[in-house]
Amino acid sequence: MRTPSYKVPGGPERTAPGGHGKWNFLTSNIPRKVANFNPHYRRFLQGLEALPKPGEGCHPELLGVANYGVMAGLPVKQIFLAIRAAIKPGARNISDAEIFEAVEKAVRECKNTKQRERRYLNKLKEEGRKKAIRKYQKRHKPIQKVSIPYKHDLEGDEAWLEAQIVEMSPVKIPHEPEEQAALVLTQIFRPSEFVFTGDQLSTGVHTAQYTASNIGKCLDYNPFIIPNPLTGQLAKTASGKWSYRCNAAVSDLRVAIAEFDNRTIQDQFNFWLHVLKKWKTPIVALIHSGGKSIHGWMAVNCRDIGDWNRRVKGRLFGEILEPLGVDPATKNPSRLSRLPGHYRAEKGQFQRLLYLNPKVIF
Repeated sequence: MRTPSYKVPGGPERTAPGGHGKWNFLTSNIPRKVANFNPHYRRFLQGLEALPKPGEGCHPELLGVANYGVMAGLPVKQIFLAIRAAIKPGARNISDAEIFEAVEKAVRECKNTKQRERRYLNKLKEEGRKKAIRKYQKRHKPIQKVSIPYKHDLEGDEAWLEAQIVEMSPVKIPHEPEEQAALVLTQIFRPSEFVFTGDQLSTGVHTAQYTASNIGKCLDYNPFIIPNPLTGQLAKTASGKWSYRCNAAVSDLRVAIAEFDNRTIQDQFNFWLHVLKKWKTPIVALIHSGGKSIHGWMAVNCRDIGDWNRRVKGRLFGEILEPLGVDPATKNPSRLSRLPGHYRAEKGQFQRLLYLNPKVIF
């Protein structure tokens, strides 16, 4: 078989260490004889090279490539990132959720295969067939695992952590920005409840049903949303002014917002993953701001403002979140959060929905 090669921009064509083409960054520190000893590893790299373009049969091939990566003993995270980097531009986008699903299925299938092999060996031992056991073990000699140095880049870590959160969402997250905004409006609010969407200077409110049906026309101008429903009536602010979107205009104290200003985006992904897995506080939604933060909507379901001050301001923020570095300015019930689907031109990114669980507030 011809040894694959790659061409460095501005330089001559070179053969990759171990003969693995443009996946040189994964194999540069692996001895050639070790890489060649693992056939599943070679087939994994060949599968990455041979992945069709999206729209031309890419999706069905993801599982096969992931299977070779798992059988080669590679970490799940590296399999995910290698497949993600190997996908070529095509007729459609292959989402991180699709890649994550293929890798997860490959892990399950490999685990089931190992369990069947273990049961067969146990059966042979019980029957006293030592000769058959030696023959079986010789024929199925374990393949040496290869530890591949991971190319640590922040973008790769972010993609991996984001894919895990999206996979954990009880409600499937759509890919289109407009669909994400409409999903939040229809799942978090009742049709007749009043909701605020707009910029920091906007004042008007509309019913959730009206806002959701017209969100496609105004999403470019609506970067913010208040996660709690409003009365639709004017109320006085703390300074004595009248407003439709102040704390006194909130009709139902369901959600408290938490966000960090002094943590890296990777640290925030890890924090919210830990909260989803370990904490008892239910999470309604997680929203990437399109910038440097993730907004967490936490279900509190307070009876009145006194209950809010005691449970949210005093206990949740005062004793838990603020010592961890959460912004203390986010603990008011009419706090603005980012509306998923809005494109932040100054950041070059969409505000996107990562996780949604409306059952914890109804």
